[in-house]
Amino acid sequence: MNVLQLSLESATDRLEESAAVSFVGEDPSGQFGILPGHARFMTPLSAGLCRYRRQAGDWRYLGTTGGILYCADGTLHIATRRFLTGDDPDRLSAELERQLAAEAEASRELRESLQQIEQGIVRRLWQLRRGEAGFP
Repeated sequence: MNVLQLSLESATDRLEESAAVSFVGEDPSGQFGILPGHARFMTPLSAGLCRYRRQAGDWRYLGTTGGILYCADGTLHIATRRFLTGDDPDRLSAELERQLAAEAEASRELRESLQQIEQGIVRRLWQLRRGEAGFP
């Protein structure tokens, strides 16, 4: 039986799976499937769950924060910031949502901090322009 080789990579993890007989993912145009022998293919993955069927017939789930999928020569390469794998799609969805919410909060805090720094710089430049430098 033909199989797909899966190669998953993130900034901190790497996973190789060599017994996938099908893959189902989602990109901005919608859901798609890949079988062994698929033509060369590249697409941006949407954040969420993908799944692949192993030779044993069971489904394995993959949660990603988005990424790039590239299929060539029987290998499915997925590069993403972060991924989770498991057999329970509900648990993976909940954990992925938690991680995405934490990333959104960290991003919001960073934007606020940068905005405060920018306001401080503008205020200081205004003081310098008005001759209120007050250098020590």
